[in-house]
Amino acid sequence: MSSQFNTFPISADFVVFSGNNSGADGDIHLRAENEAAHLQFDNRIRCEKDIEIKTKIADVDGGNILQLSTDKTTLTHGKITKYENTVDFNNQTIQNASGLAGALTTADIGSSNGYASADLELDNLTTSLNTTKARTENLTTNRVMISNNAGVLVAGIHNQDDFLRNNNTAQQEVLGDLNLAPTKGVKYNGAALNSTHLSDGADLTKDNVVNTATTTALAGKMEADFSNATGTIADARI
Repeated sequence: MSSQFNTFPISADFVVFSGNNSGADGDIHLRAENEAAHLQFDNRIRCEKDIEIKTKIADVDGGNILQLSTDKTTLTHGKITKYENTVDFNNQTIQNASGLAGALTTADIGSSNGYASADLELDNLTTSLNTTKARTENLTTNRVMISNNAGVLVAGIHNQDDFLRNNNTAQQEVLGDLNLAPTKGVKYNGAALNSTHLSDGADLTKDNVVNTATTTALAGKMEADFSNATGTIADARI
C-alpha cells in the first residue's frame, strides 16, 4: 500500500490489545480523532463472536438498513427486504400489513385442504356456491321442494296447497278416495268416528235418533216375518 495513506504496516498474524479493560466502560476502543471520519475496512470482516449494534446499521450514504429502537424491542428494516427461503413467523401476529394487498395474492398462499393454493380452493368454493345459488333462485313459485333421481334439490310439481295440513283451519278438499290400511281408521277429537259424529242438519244428529228413525221406518215397511220364507218375496209384501 502506498505511503501516501500514512501506512503503518503490522507484520503479524494476530493482534492482541492488552488494555486490561481499563477504559471507562471496561472495553477497548478504536476511534478516529476526527469523529466525522469513518473506520474503513477494505476487506471482508469475519467475526467469531456476535455483532452488537447500539443504534443502526447504515449503507455508505448513511441510509438506514437496520434501526434498533431506543428500548431495544423493535428492529426496523429501512430497505426493501427480499427473502430467498421460507420465512417462519413462529406463530407470531403480523401487524400493520396493509401493504400486502397488492403484493400478496391468494395464488401465493397455500391451502391446508388439498389444493395447490388458496386461490384454487376459493375458485372451487365459488363454483359450488354459484351452483347452489342457481338451484335456489328463480324457481317456480309456491312449489314444494323435493330431491330428484340424482339426489339434487329441485322444485316439485305440487303446490303447497295440494297437501292436507293439520295447522290449516280452513276447509280442505280431497278429490280422491282415502284408502286406509287395515286396523286404521278415521278419528274425531282422538276417538274413532261413529254415528254420533254424523249430522245432516235434520234427523242424523244423534245416535238414538238414527236408531229410532230406522226402527220406525223398517216397522212400517215390514208386514210379515220373512225368516221362514222360501223363493222370491213379492214386492207387495215389502
